Amino acid sequence: MPAWSFSGLDTRPPVSEELPEAGRSGHPGALKVRVETATSTTVSSSPAALAEGTAMLEGEDLPCGHLPIDDWDENQPGASFKVVLLGTDTQGRFGNELFVAAVSLIAAARAALPVLLSRNAGDEKRQILQLPCLRSSRHLAQKVKDFCKGCNPGDIWKDRSNSCNRGRGCLQHLQSKKMVLDPSGGGFHQDLSEWRDPPLKWRPLLQKVFHTPMPKLQAPVALPDAADLVMYFRPFKRKQVFDVYNSDGRLSAPPFSFFAWAAAAHRRAVSHGKLWVVADPSLRTHPTVTRLVKELGAELFKGMDQVPKQAWLGDFVWLRAAAHVAISPSTFAWWAAFLSEATTVYVPVLPGQVPMPWCPLLPEDPRYVFFDVWNNESLTEEHRFEMPGHFAFIALSARLTIQVLRRALFLSLS
Repeated sequence: MPAWSFSGLDTRPPVSEELPEAGRSGHPGALKVRVETATSTTVSSSPAALAEGTAMLEGEDLPCGHLPIDDWDENQPGASFKVVLLGTDTQGRFGNELFVAAVSLIAAARAALPVLLSRNAGDEKRQILQLPCLRSSRHLAQKVKDFCKGCNPGDIWKDRSNSCNRGRGCLQHLQSKKMVLDPSGGGFHQDLSEWRDPPLKWRPLLQKVFHTPMPKLQAPVALPDAADLVMYFRPFKRKQVFDVYNSDGRLSAPPFSFFAWAAAAHRRAVSHGKLWVVADPSLRTHPTVTRLVKELGAELFKGMDQVPKQAWLGDFVWLRAAAHVAISPSTFAWWAAFLSEATTVYVPVLPGQVPMPWCPLLPEDPRYVFFDVWNNESLTEEHRFEMPGHFAFIALSARLTIQVLRRALFLSLS
């Protein structure tokens, strides 16, 4: 049966040597993790629960039904059997958690291998674990029972009896036999070159596994209209417009001119529609946000204020639903735009260093329109958008930025 049998993915045979083994990239060989294979997402921090899970039986309902991760090659011979660890042991927040998971999902898809969702102690606060479709592959528990002799087949991930690998469990046995691969190894993976293929090839897979439901709301919230432009504002440092990193000056967030350009470009393409601003409540008084509201007539999106603990999840769903979006350099916004079906994604190209590896995250995608803040120029249409109302501000912003950078350089040399 073809592996990963939906359009856009190839069907290469398993090539396990492409993936690093668990234990590399600073991870110990015998990870203490919880295996997640069922609908429950309840986590216990007790040592006995660190590698728990429920075996998926033939007739058991799976979260989100059938997913591409279930189409792995179940006929792998025992001597070469491998499973890819879908770990959550990572630095950063939701955006980087998705990048770490994406590396493992893509590596497994390329080699037609199953994925094993693992959780370390304390991972119950991980935002990514609120995604209902992030789980282990179907039939994985049935497959590994042939390798974990003495473990209870009906409770193979929880079994800590002496007959099950001397109380260490099935997962540790698989790791000791080098059957568990960890292509991500935690850390940061904000680089599309790790995917090895055009990003759009893997978007259908990631859209399904990273499916995001709207949190439960007391009052209904309408999604953006197809003619609306949603602008996501987020600085790297909340209280700073400029920042110095390793003696290099940089902007902490896109300037007002970027969003003004995106709004003007959008209004040329779509004569009607609304302008929205999505920002954390603590940023709604930020000078850039207030200017977007006052000068461009944008409306602040406050629909998720009713669920403060899950407002980030609701904002992510809302951003993904936008047909036209302008984003800040943020992995959160990057994923919302990439996973969406948006027809236009406006992206800033900021001068100097960016607070994150922004350039390795710019996909070759016709939906993306880049704006050079310095030159008032679109990099995709290769001509300048003349905006008399905003060009003077851009020139002023450039002069102010140069003054700040010179001051930062002087301070670094003094």
